[in-house]
Amino acid sequence: MSTRTHVGHGLLKRLVNPGRQRFARDLNQLEQVQRQLLSRWLATASRAPYWQKRGVKANWTWEAFTSQVPWSSYADYAQTLNDQRTAQQALLMDSPVARYQPTSGSTSAVKWIPYTKLFLNELDDAISAWVGDLYEQFPGQGKGRHYWSLSWIPTHLRAETAGDINDDMKMLSWGKRLLAYLTQAVPQEVAQAETLEDSLFGTVAYLCADRQLGFISVWSPTFGINVLEYISSWRQELATVLQQGRWGRRADRMAGVRCPRSAHAARLLSEWDGQLTPDFFQRLWPT
Repeated sequence: MSTRTHVGHGLLKRLVNPGRQRFARDLNQLEQVQRQLLSRWLATASRAPYWQKRGVKANWTWEAFTSQVPWSSYADYAQTLNDQRTAQQALLMDSPVARYQPTSGSTSAVKWIPYTKLFLNELDDAISAWVGDLYEQFPGQGKGRHYWSLSWIPTHLRAETAGDINDDMKMLSWGKRLLAYLTQAVPQEVAQAETLEDSLFGTVAYLCADRQLGFISVWSPTFGINVLEYISSWRQELATVLQQGRWGRRADRMAGVRCPRSAHAARLLSEWDGQLTPDFFQRLWPT
């Protein structure tokens, strides 16, 4: 393991440990914690035009909130969100919006979700508790590099989004983000490739080239399996790219990202029959 990765893990573990301890302490007072969070959200919402018109009060209890505010869906906020995004004004929550994340289900159109500072702070707290617990329960994860999967943006939406919107590290505070980058096998720049396919190809190229890969976190088991299947289906192209250290036909679409190089991975891929067996991946990632 490189000195950079070792230092990154050591410092990141120290930085997330308070979050882990806070989570462990609060496990026995979940209702109190949830009511405190609701109060924080209501205080922020009560200062925003949308909720002021609907009489939302900062001092509401959970019981008052549920009796006064009806069930709603994204459709109820879609126009206000669009107005907020266009005017760059805080209409729904009195908290700065860092980014709008496009997401959609199988039966719905694209939804633009505002990531406010308040929301990102809560994500930072949750991720800190999770990562801290992993270091505590599985010390071995601090010995290799990590891959944390990204929230991939479809190709047709990339022109409408900021260049860093694919980067889930932006959910962490800047200090934790910097240290987390030191432990990652895949540079965040691959998310800025021209197409979704090119981003995925760059990702699997870096994963294959990293013999120190020791931890993978994916938001969906299906996505994790797909990553392995991409390695199989692209194995000959990957072998050529990793042998030469050049992106080949994809070079113009890779946003200037440096191409990894690994003669070891190139040889394994060129000789591989493409079957997803534990034996092959153990040889590819022996850590």
